[in-house]
Amino acid sequence: SDVCSSDLLASKVFVTKFANAKTNKPVLKLLQDQLTIYINATTQGEQFAPVVEWLSNKLDTLIKTDETNLLNAL
Repeated sequence: SDVCSSDLLASKVFVTKFANAKTNKPVLKLLQDQLTIYINATTQGEQFAPVVEWLSNKLDTLIKTDETNLLNAL
């Protein structure tokens, strides 16, 4: 269906953005906001719950990690 295809595309785009921004805290915070918007808007939230939880936890870890330990958290 169109919803499933668009959700899959949104997930792929998000993961790509996430990979490109691992050390940029302002961008990580923006991605965290985008993830919240996405999960609140999608009708397929349950299907992507494990991925969303992993991304959310990773974002929290990276945002809270100080710069000297940031590369170790990747």
